[in-house]
Amino acid sequence: MMLKKTIFVLIAGFLIQTLISCGKCGPSSTLEMIHTELSLTTGAEVDNRFELIEDTVRKENFILEIYLNHEQVMFSENMKSFSFGFNSAQALDCPDPKYSYSDKVEELSIVMINQADTSQTIDVTSIFGSEFDSETYKLKDLIEMQYEQQSQFSLYLSLLEDDSLYNNTSFQVTITLESGQTFIQETEEIIFID
Repeated sequence: MMLKKTIFVLIAGFLIQTLISCGKCGPSSTLEMIHTELSLTTGAEVDNRFELIEDTVRKENFILEIYLNHEQVMFSENMKSFSFGFNSAQALDCPDPKYSYSDKVEELSIVMINQADTSQTIDVTSIFGSEFDSETYKLKDLIEMQYEQQSQFSLYLSLLEDDSLYNNTSFQVTITLESGQTFIQETEEIIFID
């Protein structure tokens, strides 16, 4: 008899906790994203997939991934919890966190460096972009879209034109944030083949 009462109390406590967790997720949290480092990856689009490249790639398949590493800092929340000594989980469809960037990308530039003569450089920012949903997007548009839709800053850029490229080249990417902080990174040598 005592065992049945104990089991009943435990089941009732579990059901109460389940109802509490399902009924109120609380406010969505806000995370501040702080850019810390620039990473570049070169690859090729093969069968609609991104594949890393060793050194050679066709110009029409070339992809440059620009990723800004970040730290997440959660803004404080004050949330009352009636948990009766239990830790309650958030269940069902709780709202996704919101992301806040206090120091956004102000400028992004891409310079091509001739590997045969490293003193020869050309600003090629304007020939990079992305194509999706049958539309072509330039860098400025892509940067704005990153902050509207993503929790991380990651661009997959292809060449919108390839007439002025050196055959043996590397790309140097410079990102300047609104605060003036600058990140600079250079790719390994890339050999373009026809």
